[in-house]
Amino acid sequence: MNETRKRAEENSKDPYITSPIDGERRKQSVEDELDSLFFAYFNNHSGEQLMRYLRNLFVNSALPMGCTGEQVLHREGSRMVVTLMEARRMAGEKKQHLRRNHES
Repeated sequence: MNETRKRAEENSKDPYITSPIDGERRKQSVEDELDSLFFAYFNNHSGEQLMRYLRNLFVNSALPMGCTGEQVLHREGSRMVVTLMEARRMAGEKKQHLRRNHES
């Protein structure tokens, strides 16, 4: 990254950060919006049911003996996606809770 761009990012009111959830670099406002979207979408009965299904399918189950390396990689990628979704939902919940406390 060149120095001019780096200084502009550092001096911005909406700084770029490295996401603690997925390691990607993006503006703080985008990070907050992602967390809010996951919380809004999955913080209801239907969303909880869907996440339970995905967790049981990809996180809480084991592959059979003799599976291929490709099958293991696919399962690990799926687990990563499910855990990222859960982490985003929890981050959104925490931010909403902090906002409510701040407004009170």
